[in-house]
Amino acid sequence: MRAKRFRTVAIALAVFLLLNTVVMALSLGNADGVWGDTTANCSAWATGPGDNPTATDEDSPSIQSPPTTDENQVRYGQPAGVSSGCGTFGNRSGFGFEGVEDVGTIAPYTDFLLGRITHYNNPIYASDFPFDQVTLSIAVDGILCEDGSVPQGS
Repeated sequence: MRAKRFRTVAIALAVFLLLNTVVMALSLGNADGVWGDTTANCSAWATGPGDNPTATDEDSPSIQSPPTTDENQVRYGQPAGVSSGCGTFGNRSGFGFEGVEDVGTIAPYTDFLLGRITHYNNPIYASDFPFDQVTLSIAVDGILCEDGSVPQGS
């Protein structure tokens, strides 16, 4: 519940900050989300779809950078049935963020889809270092005002 509320607030804040300084229509390019570090046991990060990512890293979230156009993931926990070690990446629980490619033109005060968050719910053991929180940083490229100019913030 706490993680769900955090994700909702983080996405709402990102959208608010993007739209708060622009009063006319704007266009947005690709949205990409990068998961931060976590102290949970068996933490790992990946880029690529679902249970078949194209690249994984057991030590650092940097595998998700530079911004990509595929799903980025964070996984955690020792899979149930694994007596030692962390098992396979796909058998851990975790989160994925798939940003929208070419968000498009957005009229003022209009809701739009920035991306999709997925929870991968697998049975795990949390042991001494349970999952508590993780940051999700969302970057959007290609931001242009209605007249084609780059927005100027204060």
